[in-house]
This record gives sequence, structure tokens and C-alpha cells, in this order.
Amino acid sequence: MTTDPADVVAAHRDELLEDAAAIAAEYRDAGWNARTLEPTEVTLLTDDGADAGDELPTVGIEVLVPADQFGPVEAAVATEATTFDASEVYSRRVDSVALVIVAVADTATESAVVIPLYYDIEAATPMLDAARDRGELLTHVRPAEGPDGTDASVVTFAHDDPSLFVPGMGSLD
Repeated sequence: MTTDPADVVAAHRDELLEDAAAIAAEYRDAGWNARTLEPTEVTLLTDDGADAGDELPTVGIEVLVPADQFGPVEAAVATEATTFDASEVYSRRVDSVALVIVAVADTATESAVVIPLYYDIEAATPMLDAARDRGELLTHVRPAEGPDGTDASVVTFAHDDPSLFVPGMGSLD
């Protein structure tokens, strides 16, 4: 019997968010400014944008978050002194779903953003293969919607080791 990925995500969402909050708390306990995002939607992106004329390369994962969580992250990234030069990826597999937490950090300003996300492992194969070929996986964070119902804002974090997003390579267990 195949388990529906949506059911797995629903059953484990609270635990994933709690794990993300605990990781952010560890940063705060060390004196860092840490924000935890709560995704409203996660989408795999496998088109590099070359054919569509997109401005952003899209091989990676798009994470929609509430606008009130996106604003402070966008402001932190826009600060010239912030570079988000380090990241940690924690992942585990539950049935056919990868549960992943990405912590991106700017060591100079001691700022961190913790992003829980999830994806269907089988559906992610083309995206992960493309990311491995490029040597980079991108996490695009966008607000779920702006005041007018749409928002083109995006914050993109680049990860140079896509294999960490594959359960068994990171650690949440």
C-alpha cells in the first residue's frame, strides 16, 4: 500500500515545526538572532528557467510562508552586512516523504533563518538530479501572498551540497 505524501506531511507537520523551533532556540541560546519560518506550501522546482525566460534559476525548492514571517527575513537579507555564509541541513525519511530542516546562518551578524520543508522523494528525483548536475540547490522563500493577493518578492538561499537534502545524508533522527 502506498502512503499519500500529503497524509505523511499532515501527520508529521507539528513535529517538523517543533524540531525547527528547537534548532532556532539553540541559535538563540548561543546569543544569535534566529527566525523560524512555517511553510504554507512547498513546491519542487525542476526547470532551470532558461527556456521560459525566467529571471531566477528555479532548480530547487520554493517555500511559501506567511507574509509577516517573510518580511523580517527579506529585511535581513537586504542588509549589506548580511551574507548567510553557512548552512546546516537536517533530513529524515518517513514513508515516501523527506522531512527537511534547513538552517542558514550569517556568522558575522549571528543571524539565522530556520526553514522546515518537505517533499515527495520520488517526485523530487528530477530536481535533485538537476541540482547535483549544477552543484547547487536553491531554496526560494516567498510570501504566501501580499496585500493585493500576489507578491513577487523572493529570498533565495544557495546550498552547494544538494545531497544533504536527501534523507540519510542529514540528520533529524
